[in-house]
Amino acid sequence: MSVQELREAYERLTQTVCVEELFGMPGPDETPEAVATAVRGAYHRLSRIVHPDLHAGDPDALELANDAFARLGELYRRAEIKIAAGHYGAGSADDEPTETGDGIDLVIRTRRRRYHLRSVLAEGDVATIYGGTCLDAESDDPGIVAKVATEAGDNDLIQREANALHQLWSSPGIQTKHLPVVLDQFKTTDGRLGNVLRRLHALDGPSIRARRPGGLPADHVVWIFERLLSAVGYAHSRGILHGNVEPSHVLVRTGDHNVFLIDWCWAVVEPARTGDGFHCANDDYHPPEVQQRGPPTPAADLYGVGKCMVYLLGGDPAAQTFPASVDERLQRFIRFFLLPSPRQRAQDAWEMHGQLRQLRQEIFGPPRFVELVI
Repeated sequence: MSVQELREAYERLTQTVCVEELFGMPGPDETPEAVATAVRGAYHRLSRIVHPDLHAGDPDALELANDAFARLGELYRRAEIKIAAGHYGAGSADDEPTETGDGIDLVIRTRRRRYHLRSVLAEGDVATIYGGTCLDAESDDPGIVAKVATEAGDNDLIQREANALHQLWSSPGIQTKHLPVVLDQFKTTDGRLGNVLRRLHALDGPSIRARRPGGLPADHVVWIFERLLSAVGYAHSRGILHGNVEPSHVLVRTGDHNVFLIDWCWAVVEPARTGDGFHCANDDYHPPEVQQRGPPTPAADLYGVGKCMVYLLGGDPAAQTFPASVDERLQRFIRFFLLPSPRQRAQDAWEMHGQLRQLRQEIFGPPRFVELVI
């Protein structure tokens, strides 16, 4: 079984919120037994693509297959429950929104699904972020966020994010677990574009710093560093720069030590081929070449990654200073990301990822899981 087929199946599984989307809708006159047979057949066909035993010779594909097979098994379990209850094909049981009392009670209907927006999570110059649920989802966590352009003139940035994430998810790998998932898209009655994304239950950099003003222990920052390098390295390998790496765009999920890189509105796509340039200026986290209108390179993202690490360690990103407790070897490594010249600065995220793993072993010993409490 090819890795490409595995990747395509994995993308379908990550996009699925309702089992009928994956296993198919029943015909109008199908008996429960016929529905169960059809669903079982669809399950087995997918199993023959994503079963881990089929990918044992490729470590990266095996990790992807393990995740895919677990997702498939959970969706099949839900389908069996719906068939037994006579609800398969009838949609979600949660068909009506309930008033939340926070002033937001809006249902968005697209060609694919329905979404109930319940709260405003954040308001920015470019977009407003709403929290809510997918009314057609059956999972224990139907949470979504809707990112809606503040004005129709900002639609291009909302579309830019969707395009970048679709391109990154078009060939899923182990690194895509660090990326948001776009579920849907819609337009408001006044022409503003919105992206619907799965909600990520994780803390962003400012939230972490607010709870830990002195910064996180360096051994935890290092694994965050590794995962962030993995995310940007994957994007760079696909010809995409994030374009605005800063602490509010880095989310940390402490339970499983996962890290997400969000807000791809500022993505720079294949700049050498397209002539695409930077789309914003962030004085605190952008390197000098952004203000100088220089050509976008991976080194620009790595500069932002380095600044984020200073921030999470409890240091001063503007002054590029660290708490005295941070090992000098780690400080020196991070400063390589912060050199003013992009040609002298770190440029290859994969190479830096490998060097960081070696440095982590030198400073902290063999890798081990240590719970992060924030």
